[in-house]
Amino acid sequence: GACVECLTSANCDDVAKPACDTIANVCLACTGDTDCDDGDVCNTTTNACVTCRGNGDCGGTTPVCDVANDVCVGCLGDIDCGDDVCDTANNTCVVCLDNLDCGGQVCKTETSSDQNACVQCVDNTTCTTPAASKCDVANDVCEACMVKADCSHLTKAKNHCDLVKGCLECRPGTESADCDQSGTKYFCDGATNACTTNLAGNIGTCGACASNAECSAGFRCVPTTFAGGPASNGSYCMQLYDGVIPCTKPYGAGDQIRPDINNNSVNVCMISEAVTTCAAYSQYAQACNGNDNMCTAQGGLCKQFTAGTRRCTYACIGPDDCDNTVSCNPVGASKFCGASGI
Repeated sequence: GACVECLTSANCDDVAKPACDTIANVCLACTGDTDCDDGDVCNTTTNACVTCRGNGDCGGTTPVCDVANDVCVGCLGDIDCGDDVCDTANNTCVVCLDNLDCGGQVCKTETSSDQNACVQCVDNTTCTTPAASKCDVANDVCEACMVKADCSHLTKAKNHCDLVKGCLECRPGTESADCDQSGTKYFCDGATNACTTNLAGNIGTCGACASNAECSAGFRCVPTTFAGGPASNGSYCMQLYDGVIPCTKPYGAGDQIRPDINNNSVNVCMISEAVTTCAAYSQYAQACNGNDNMCTAQGGLCKQFTAGTRRCTYACIGPDDCDNTVSCNPVGASKFCGASGI
């Protein structure tokens, strides 16, 4: 004998609540999936028609059910995106959200057709190699510099733009400024166009060099030979011959016209390259304990010196091949600087 809202759904004429809960006798949005429009399902907890109750109700580009909001979305977390990541602000899977997602490339996050894509660069600061320091923003790829400004963001190699080599740290002609560190001037290696730790103009007799600028005043950097072939360590600083005073020790070969490292003809005092090298000259008198392998310089040998010691030395032709007061002594069938025995 009680008045109720409904006994059957036919009693519910509200479009928003077309279904009758025959137990509570009230009209609801739904009591089952058949009460919902095609594609929707009934949330039996709230008795509301929703897009999904679980992932099984979703598919296509929105395969995940956001049960808190009863809608299908692209993702809720990275686990839903395979190799990609989840943009939780939009619940969509994207290639990247930041550079950490790109394995060495950068993530393009600005609005564009390729937003959230991993690319080589988005501006010059993301091109960090001297050979490719400029960003072609139209194609998102790094390319060689065109002007010096394309190198300005690099830690090194930012002083010059060479259209063939790219960004350079220094050039031999401008190393005084390029390699100046708080007033201390270092040498520029012309082969690599990089500043070295060698002081410019500080290398003398038989010091290894890669530029005339490395050699002290009155010296030039000259490619050398050994026993008819090229010396293994290449070029060394040799004293210029002034045309007046004969070459002194250790320049046993006297003055010669030779090409310097820049292929300019120079008259320099030379060592006897037929029997020795600058490397062996520089290693002279180091202890070797009778082991030739300890005299690592090309042409270097371990020989007996006075007082029972063994030292690294090198072959000589005459006394002018040996430095200072050292003698060129016969040992067996050959002669060696400072040696007294095998």
